[in-house]
Amino acid sequence: AKRANPAAYRVGEIWHDARRWRAGDQFDATMNYPLAKAALGFFARDLDPDTIVSVGGYRDVVELDAPAFAAEVERVLGLYAPAIRDVQLNLIGSHDTPRFLTLAGGELAALEMAFLFLFALPGAPCVYYGDEGGLEGGPDPDCRRAFPWDESSWDHVLRDHVKRLAALRRAHPALRRGSFRTLLAEDAVVAFAREEAGGDTVVVAFNVSREERRVDVPASGLPALLLDAATGDEVVVTDGELRGLDLPSRSGRAFVTPAAGG
Repeated sequence: AKRANPAAYRVGEIWHDARRWRAGDQFDATMNYPLAKAALGFFARDLDPDTIVSVGGYRDVVELDAPAFAAEVERVLGLYAPAIRDVQLNLIGSHDTPRFLTLAGGELAALEMAFLFLFALPGAPCVYYGDEGGLEGGPDPDCRRAFPWDESSWDHVLRDHVKRLAALRRAHPALRRGSFRTLLAEDAVVAFAREEAGGDTVVVAFNVSREERRVDVPASGLPALLLDAATGDEVVVTDGELRGLDLPSRSGRAFVTPAAGG
């Protein structure tokens, strides 16, 4: 394959730590199922254990609080050198797993947060067909339902959410090649930053609780001013903190540098 096309992208379907396949002589990337499992454990509050254990690679999915989730994300991202980490095929579902929405008990908020997480991570975000339109499905073969071509059956609000996330990633180099660091991981709230050497910065924060939270996010080294990616509202860094950040229940927010955000 490499002789035919030196730029060919070789992806291995490996469900776990894949370092032995990533020495440069086999795969360029692997399907990042460990991150998918972490996303399920944190964003989905109504996991169906019977459905989860029907998939061999998902048997160890457990509910995670913010510190455990952040630690697992850092662990998985730290398995590989940055050049490898940044081309991993990140996913929240595939042809071999029940649909994320089904595993989350049909809760759209869980899927919306998981999509934001997916597009904000280092690596290549992969959307399994139909997830962007709210397609459900249980264990294989139900997860491989035919795509519903009748547009009236799509969840257009969810689809527009995914399109905005794709546009956000395209607009911000930090989301494609920036560094990753956790800023806050307490109780049900996680915030992390993607920072690119040229100055572009994106901060993403999640609140998975069923109550609104106001938090102060440590922001050492971040730009003095950020904009809410959805509303354009200004958020000021004061004494090294993003103070009084309001996070609605079961939601995620993204904040961007004004220069890159327009």
